[in-house]
Amino acid sequence: MNKIIFILLAASISTHALGGWIHSDSMTVGDNVTNAFGNLAILNWANKDINQPLELQSLQVNQSNTEYPGNYSKYFGNSENVSGTANVFDLYLEHAYPIYAPAHEQAFYKALAITFLQPVSTFSFKAESFSGDSQLILFFDSNGNFINHQDLSYTSIQPHPDTGILLDYNYSFDLRDQNIGSVVVGSWSASTYYYALEIEAAPRTVPEPSSALLAISALALLISLRIHKKSPSAK
Repeated sequence: MNKIIFILLAASISTHALGGWIHSDSMTVGDNVTNAFGNLAILNWANKDINQPLELQSLQVNQSNTEYPGNYSKYFGNSENVSGTANVFDLYLEHAYPIYAPAHEQAFYKALAITFLQPVSTFSFKAESFSGDSQLILFFDSNGNFINHQDLSYTSIQPHPDTGILLDYNYSFDLRDQNIGSVVVGSWSASTYYYALEIEAAPRTVPEPSSALLAISALALLISLRIHKKSPSAK
């Protein structure tokens, strides 16, 4: 009986969080990571050239620009064999201030587009760049409507022998209790190299301790009564 109660107690208070970090350096160049997070999210490389429609391409692992090697040799994204992102400001204007935005046909941007397939608790990314450009993340609801944006400055800076400086970006966003259906991450204008992504699923709701104990007690009592009823001494 004690073993049964212990198993029921463990099952009632356990939670689960799916996801975790995926690192480009742990993969092979050319690997398709579009579905790396399974049923949590779809990852795409968003390309919008002037006078061209938006294209969502499969997200692959690519070499960086070998002329300016950073701390990591592989990155997520693909734009003419370079994992650069640029001009997401055009995308921001298009959604936030359409009256002032350039015509949609004139918009130009390259960015990471992450569509969540179920509610998630956090989204995180790590990136590096060789310029002082801020990152820009755009949040959309589950219906694709623009919600808001956030400017992201670099989180650390270090010297680099070729470029003079190397900027690191390391951000995590709490998406609990928010109707976030997708995010787009990119740079205002300069190339940025993303090397690690993380998505965590929202954990199961844990029952109140009193409710869990009440349910366990009732179930244990029911099992006890059934065992007592079946035993010879009960007759």
